[in-house]
Amino acid sequence: MQFNRFSRAGVCLSAALICTPINAQETFRSEIFFLHSSSEFDSLDGKSNVLAGTYFFSPVNTGNGPLAESRFLSRSSAISAVVSNSELSGLFGTSQYDSDSSRYGLVLEIRDLSTANTVTAGFTRNQTDVNSPLNTTRDETTTAFALGRYLSDNLHVDLRFLKAKFHDLPAGWDDIYMYSIASKFVKSINNSKAYNLEVSFDRVYDDYNSIREINNSVSVEGDYYLNNYFGIGGGIKLDRGDDEDIEGETLTLRTNYFFTPSLGIEIQADKFYPKKSDLSKGEAIYAGIGLRF
Repeated sequence: MQFNRFSRAGVCLSAALICTPINAQETFRSEIFFLHSSSEFDSLDGKSNVLAGTYFFSPVNTGNGPLAESRFLSRSSAISAVVSNSELSGLFGTSQYDSDSSRYGLVLEIRDLSTANTVTAGFTRNQTDVNSPLNTTRDETTTAFALGRYLSDNLHVDLRFLKAKFHDLPAGWDDIYMYSIASKFVKSINNSKAYNLEVSFDRVYDDYNSIREINNSVSVEGDYYLNNYFGIGGGIKLDRGDDEDIEGETLTLRTNYFFTPSLGIEIQADKFYPKKSDLSKGEAIYAGIGLRF
């Protein structure tokens, strides 16, 4: 079901935006992050602007490794809020498609140096006004939970659950469920160099017109930090399953740089290569700037 590619992309984007760290200062209690993205899938062009803010319940220390990993290494509980707007237009099949979306979300993360256990809970709501080919409104809510544990100071593993519920859609549209296991490892090589490795496995269940489609994906990503201010990285995601429209490989390249301990930028490019040769490739570019204080 081709349209689900964009539904799932919105779900994953909201989760990714909520969890995006904004990094930088010896200690800080708040972060503000602005992200702009542009994408192209088949003949559809998309643009999005996101504003995210995070408040930490205890100071986050930036002196224990790369600035991009301060949030992970400090284990400070936090609450985050996200608002965004996006546009999607172009040809969908043989019809002209045009829509505007607004999204807001809230995430609570519980983690502390006194315990190895972590808990995360999030909620987002997205409203999409479809202007063409039909004049209609779509309403979608996403809830997510994660239980994790630090196996060491620099290794974390968690189990995740996500549910996307679609409201006021035609009969046959059902909820999407995603179960995941993910790990993150940060290792210092010397006083200034370090690397990050992240591995995750996702299993997605999507019922449409009483037909269940199941897709599995594995992603491996990493970053190499030449110093505490500058990192380069990338990764690959492989998706296989019943929904052939989202089967394929996604390659990622990214870099982040901090001008000062309070101001940083991040740029990322994704390229999707479908497994079926008759499907079009997709690509997306993200550029963000963050401030912490």
